[in-house]
Amino acid sequence: MLVAQTQEVEDALAAKDYGTARGQALDLQERVTAAIDAGRVPSSLQDELLAAVKDLVRLIPEETPEPEEDKEEDEDDKGKGKGNGKGKTGDKESATATVEDATTLAATSTTTASG
Repeated sequence: MLVAQTQEVEDALAAKDYGTARGQALDLQERVTAAIDAGRVPSSLQDELLAAVKDLVRLIPEETPEPEEDKEEDEDDKGKGKGNGKGKTGDKESATATVEDATTLAATSTTTASG
């Protein structure tokens, strides 16, 4: 169950649907906590799995950015931006890497707990 849910988060991230991905990651965090509380996750993996899911939630932007063509029109109206030019691309890449780690941990914990 946890593995399937991490896959849903990964799919939403790949589609750049950050609002959905964040909601799914928050739900995943609740399910991981419940699985740990119910003793379905080996104690050796609990801290690492929970930390990975918390990192995942933290790294996913709260909303999906506007489409590029809308941004271009808005930028023409606004002039220069106020940012430092770095953006949040690193956060999105980190979120994708973290969801891959969480998927691996969820798969390991499910295999270990059931076998």
